[in-house]
Amino acid sequence: MISSNRTDEFPQLKNTVYLDHTGATLPCSSQLDGFSRDMRENLYGNPHSRSSSSSLCTETIDQTRFRILKHFNTTPEKHTVIFTSGCTGALKLLAESFDWSGLKSCHRTIESSSTDSHDGNEVGTKKRGMFCYLQDNHTSVVGMRELAHDKGADCLCLSKDTMEKLCTVNVSSVDKISSHNEINGTVDDSECNLLPNGLFAYPAQSNFCGHKYPLRWVKKVQDGILHHQTGCRGNWYVVLDAAALVSTSPLDLGTCDADFVTISFYKMFGFPTGLGALIVRNDSAGVLVKEYFGGGSVMAYLAKERFSKSRTELAERLEDGTLPFLDIVSLRHGFDALEKLGGGMKSISEHTFLLAKYVCNQLSSWKHYSGQPVCEMYNRSGFDSVDHQGPIVNFNLLRSNGEHAGYAEFERLASLHDIHLRTGCFCNTGACQHYLNISDQDIKDNLDAGHVCGDDMDLINGRPTGSVRISFGYMSNQEDADRFLKFVKNYFVEREHSTTVHSVVESTALVPTEDTGRIERLKPSANSSSSSSSFSSSSSSSSSSSLPPPSSLSPSSSSSSSSSSSSVSSGPQNTPSSWDQTDVSCAETRSSRTTSQGQRTTDEHSITDAPRLSGIYLYPVKSCGAMEVSEWELSEAGLMYDRRWMIVNDGGVYMSQKRIPHLCLIKPSIDLDNKRLMLAYKDKQPFILPLDISRSHINERSLSQGKVCGDRVNTIDCGDEVAAWLTEVIGQRCRLQQQDPEYHRASKLNRNIAKRASNCSLSLANQSQYLLVTASSSASLLSAVKQSSHQESNGNQLSMDDMVSRFRSNLVVEGCGAFDEESWSKIAIGGQEFEVKGCCNRCQMICINQDTAEKGTEPLYTLSAVRSKKIFFGVHLMNGANLKEGVKVRKGDVVRVLARCTSSETTV
Repeated sequence: MISSNRTDEFPQLKNTVYLDHTGATLPCSSQLDGFSRDMRENLYGNPHSRSSSSSLCTETIDQTRFRILKHFNTTPEKHTVIFTSGCTGALKLLAESFDWSGLKSCHRTIESSSTDSHDGNEVGTKKRGMFCYLQDNHTSVVGMRELAHDKGADCLCLSKDTMEKLCTVNVSSVDKISSHNEINGTVDDSECNLLPNGLFAYPAQSNFCGHKYPLRWVKKVQDGILHHQTGCRGNWYVVLDAAALVSTSPLDLGTCDADFVTISFYKMFGFPTGLGALIVRNDSAGVLVKEYFGGGSVMAYLAKERFSKSRTELAERLEDGTLPFLDIVSLRHGFDALEKLGGGMKSISEHTFLLAKYVCNQLSSWKHYSGQPVCEMYNRSGFDSVDHQGPIVNFNLLRSNGEHAGYAEFERLASLHDIHLRTGCFCNTGACQHYLNISDQDIKDNLDAGHVCGDDMDLINGRPTGSVRISFGYMSNQEDADRFLKFVKNYFVEREHSTTVHSVVESTALVPTEDTGRIERLKPSANSSSSSSSFSSSSSSSSSSSLPPPSSLSPSSSSSSSSSSSSVSSGPQNTPSSWDQTDVSCAETRSSRTTSQGQRTTDEHSITDAPRLSGIYLYPVKSCGAMEVSEWELSEAGLMYDRRWMIVNDGGVYMSQKRIPHLCLIKPSIDLDNKRLMLAYKDKQPFILPLDISRSHINERSLSQGKVCGDRVNTIDCGDEVAAWLTEVIGQRCRLQQQDPEYHRASKLNRNIAKRASNCSLSLANQSQYLLVTASSSASLLSAVKQSSHQESNGNQLSMDDMVSRFRSNLVVEGCGAFDEESWSKIAIGGQEFEVKGCCNRCQMICINQDTAEKGTEPLYTLSAVRSKKIFFGVHLMNGANLKEGVKVRKGDVVRVLARCTSSETTV
């Protein structure tokens, strides 16, 4: 739509592919500039006042209502705009105000009372109303049923197929009732009592897949097609959830007679957020009987007596309190943008539809070398017409063997390429169940397994819990579509005998993760010795790419070993201080390996040598650089002073490397002797501050609350001086905060609520007290990265040191088989015991070079294919029961496996 000036109008899209316009579209520069100029040039006062600025505000709001109605091809004579906090607010207001029984609205219509006083008495016998809704509906629509039920109405969910069948039946003259005559006083009181009200809710366009539902359903429902299906032979009204539709398509209320229409403006033009509307057909307004009244909504009321008189104008009666008048003023600038930049809604609809159709057709046609389709598409119409389908493409990825790839994995990889999209069920469980064939019992079972709306648990028992959704807006272009398709093709289309990561994975013998909780592990390849395994191809003759074998743990052996500790002798160790060589062979652990002739040789230390702790790292400031130590004291929350500070922006939001990669260049260090924390950054003068803040220096201003990984945390501000130092380093205003030592934060590692370790304290770490990785697993992954490196990859530049540092572990262990750590459930390091709480699910932060802050695509690119179902690397640890004050871990400590996982244990 806007090719020549997109850079000027949408500078935020530079090098970015934004494909979540159904979630929220983007405001343009001219729209924001126009609103800013409006604010500078005009004085808008509270519309409830009587000043000149108030009058200007009131008149502008009225004009904005007219502009909205004009956009939907209707007039104030036919419709009224009620401003709400959004589409959800509009639906809630409707559910709260709708007269389900039909008694209150009828009572008002025949004017049996001269006031709005409430004495608790109702006329006649109460009839049960009906709330009926389509299965494919937003959560906010389905939530209306709770209010309807509380008000005595029955509730019924209908499928699209049922509705289509009902709409083919002619409504007889006996069943046909004009729903809107009764409320205008054309029936007597006794007849009115016999007619409860029914409300049918459905979306004009599905926010899940973009299917456009027929607007002719409105008239069918109003004429009584639901009488027999619901048993409610009364007045039927229709609420049309148009939030998804009107973001890119026209809606003509001159021809569509929906009684109520709900919208959100940020979905149309990005700004303002938190503002929507309930558009009411005036001849349906009588069924809205509001109980609560707020400022500005009544003509008079008494404080001592239960007496009130509502305002006569519908909008004034339903809008409580002061409107968000400046947000309303901004709307005209959004409508201007749609017309000037988008070319009007018809052009926007056609443009976005063609982009989505192009992507859908491409994805639908792609196949793996095995013949399996790359994508499982979810839509009804197949993009046959812009009248039936909106600009949404919904799908899941399939692997060459037909298994599903997790949507969380897809989203993480997309983030590496600055592609913004949406995954999950999109607040539409009904559609998700329909398209993904998820039963009601599945939903309940998944909840018991720990899956909740909005999390990243994308596969349960190999079946997807949600999907991937991309959607286009009027500023989207062909380049956006092509960049997205290129990303999918490069990462998820498997080709036979190609050099993509998938061919590397195909050449490795991987045991997939069982959904009961068994963790995927390497196994020997077909052409290698039974005791060796590698990520490299079995035909490779290079000894430098051969890898150490995993332990030969089988389900039976792991079960038996869980009851007794693994006895491992402690022979002499040559522990390297670092892995600075780029050749993978230098990092081989004390296990068998293969020579260039394919013969098995043995290292100077046998496989029975004990694993040892080879690296200890703490990160005093969360998301900043690591501090390496040779020994360190343990605390009840992990390594002493590990992740006890964090940097927040001026809004109090935690800042991480995901958004600001060069945070890793800030190098904190702890001086225990002088009890100081020092922050260093390149050549800048370091900043020094005390480790502990005296309680006497803490005041109300320095105390604050924030969030880490969804948890509320109490923190103490470290002052203006360090804030100024960090602001200069980072380039934006920020502050340093220290975790309040008196605030206990519990671990929530186990997703199953019943298994959460409520007595395990956490620092500001995301999930666990410690993160452990092994040298052998890192070497295995590095080998795979180097084999799978592609044109856009940074894999060839990765060294062993770099690889280990990217995973930001606390503890590094050498001397065990690759990925053997994933079978551990309890270990001892030195004399201290640790509980292993499962694998660490990785994100795009591992793609940041911790020495340069440069961001690439590896090792997440390779790891996602290697692990197939979850992007796991490393394991979480928590303190064991024998923790004592002052205990330390040291480099060279023997690591003993005390217990291994059983097949019934679940991976975090």
